[in-house]
Amino acid sequence: MKKLWMLCAVLLATACGPTLDPEQDSESSTVTTVESSLFQCGLKCPSGTHATLYRCNTSCGACTATTPNEANCEPDPTGNSFSKCGFTCPSGWRIAKFQCDQNCGTCDATRPNAAYCEPDLGESTFTQCGTECPNGWHATSKDCNYTCGSCSTSGALNRAVCVRNPGGTPFNKCGTTCPVGWLVTSRQCNSAACGTCDSSWPNDVHCEFDLSGTTLTQCGTECPSGWHATSKDCNYTCGSCSTSGTLNRAVCEPNPSSTTTFTQCGTECPSGWHATNKDCNYTCGSCSSPGTLNQALCAPNPSSTTTFTQCGTECPNGWHATNKDCNYTCGSCSSPGTLNQALCAPTSNATFTQCGLECPSGWHATNKDCNYTCGSCSSPGTLNQAVCALNPGTSLTLCGLQCPNGWHATSKDCNSECGSCSSSGTLNRTACDLNLSGSSFTQCGTQCPSGWYATSQDCNSTCGSCSSSGTLNRAVCTPL
Repeated sequence: MKKLWMLCAVLLATACGPTLDPEQDSESSTVTTVESSLFQCGLKCPSGTHATLYRCNTSCGACTATTPNEANCEPDPTGNSFSKCGFTCPSGWRIAKFQCDQNCGTCDATRPNAAYCEPDLGESTFTQCGTECPNGWHATSKDCNYTCGSCSTSGALNRAVCVRNPGGTPFNKCGTTCPVGWLVTSRQCNSAACGTCDSSWPNDVHCEFDLSGTTLTQCGTECPSGWHATSKDCNYTCGSCSTSGTLNRAVCEPNPSSTTTFTQCGTECPSGWHATNKDCNYTCGSCSSPGTLNQALCAPNPSSTTTFTQCGTECPNGWHATNKDCNYTCGSCSSPGTLNQALCAPTSNATFTQCGLECPSGWHATNKDCNYTCGSCSSPGTLNQAVCALNPGTSLTLCGLQCPNGWHATSKDCNSECGSCSSSGTLNRTACDLNLSGSSFTQCGTQCPSGWYATSQDCNSTCGSCSSSGTLNRAVCTPL
């Protein structure tokens, strides 16, 4: 006992090294409490334990509340899941997700600092009664088994083998690298959370799960959110197909996050994408009749004021059709006057002219007529085009960061309907209000329009992030 006391005293008197990255090894550490858990200098715990809390301890060297230098280490559990500080799990455990844990330092939902660890059971597969797997899982086979009850009719199914979907939620972290299995998609300077930096010396990375080359084959023809089907077929492991041409299985690939196009089974592209071509392909199933379509080439909606041409006559929210016609790349037109393609323009002015007589919500028609660019008019007096004006007091939301002349931005954000945002803090959509004569208004941006001057300026999150202390992104504008 006396020797143990002397050893503890020596350890307590030993000064610890500088603050460590939680992913780096600490060559030496000092134990300050030995019970079922222990505190030690450094942020790396010994084998068989994991960090549950970081804190500042001056006996371990210089530190602050935001730059801790001591970890509370607890023994790894033998069965249940647990949370630990940092971005790795011990051997025999897998990362189920990253999360924010205030015990591990400053964090939020987009900037996690802890890993949630589950026992590593290999492929993470289970068999369940019922054919619908939980969210985040997909069925690789389905059958009927008496342990799950009787099957009322021939071919009925009551059991599924479920496999976890690959992937994870993107996040930001301080440093220059992402955890294993994650890709660095952008680097930026974040002095508020990560310390001293500048544009040429970034200290913050945006991490996305590396899905390159990943596919999943599932029972069911609807792929998970963020995935698209590249082929569909009928396979007995997913049950019987009641009629010829029935499909019950799909091969799914992740939707690209860049400006790359992709080809999918199904004619409706995901939100933020539009179809540039539609056809029939046997890998997506049979086409029951001439002119039936089952495949689409999807392209991202542009994030600026650029127009685009799409298959389908209904433009996405925030866009309106300026021209409609029939094009064989979008399928056949069953009868004269049938339309299947539209030229879409951003709804970014106080008035615009569109194909179709129903103006979007918040707009009203000031004129209606017939124009051949919107299709034929079947009889005298038939109308197919409208001039739409903004309702008084209605805000205008548009893709891009510039408001039309006579308008000012009230907020800016990122929205998938305006395209993807390459990194955290990127913006691609703006809400605009009319400049009202004689009235002051608050706008995103520090330069007021001609005839107005700024009476105050500040930083506000509704106008985007401020890259460094003292940066301004909003102004109150008053008429001259």
